[in-house]
Amino acid sequence: MKNLLKQSFLVLLAVCSTLGSVQSFANGKNDDPEKGSEKLTFNLGSFKDTNKIILGVENNTTEKITIKFYDESGKHIFTDTHKNTKKMLRKYDFSANGPGTYTVKIVAGDVVKTDKFEVGASSKAQEAQFGAYFSSQLKGGKIHVSYYNAEKPVRLKISDANGKQLFSQVLSKNADFSSYVNVSKLAAGDYTMSLESNGQSIENELTIN
Repeated sequence: MKNLLKQSFLVLLAVCSTLGSVQSFANGKNDDPEKGSEKLTFNLGSFKDTNKIILGVENNTTEKITIKFYDESGKHIFTDTHKNTKKMLRKYDFSANGPGTYTVKIVAGDVVKTDKFEVGASSKAQEAQFGAYFSSQLKGGKIHVSYYNAEKPVRLKISDANGKQLFSQVLSKNADFSSYVNVSKLAAGDYTMSLESNGQSIENELTIN
């Protein structure tokens, strides 16, 4: 995977606007559930019928992020390191290694998270599904929202801790979308964000301090 890092930098800008057909996003697993659950979070999605994935990471530690990939046999195949990075969204291409099941390990100081993913599979289980990514922190009064494989227009809803809906907006009629949404009018507190499309809903929590 000699050219993987070079390729990932070349596609980073394109990822932020159009990502193609992503199978799904899954939350990563913490090696120690009691350690770092809020300090390091990530979402990982695989692209249908390709050898590519997209990885979003939010790092709330003061440490650098080290991302390591392993093949099905446990052999280390690639390391990607990011210093002074709080948020990243990156695409990785495993074409040089081919279809199969891989493991990703993400390390930030003493916080370690791992997950398994599959690339290159072609089956009903890999049919494109509606998937989404939310940023859990504000940036200039805005949240980063991405979604993929939407069959109908997608609506973003935000409710307070009591379940009262405070925000509702149709984001786009496109199947894929990635942008920032202005929620600066919301007061400090805990909220639930949801993206809804064609009867499917994906939720995430948001805390505004």
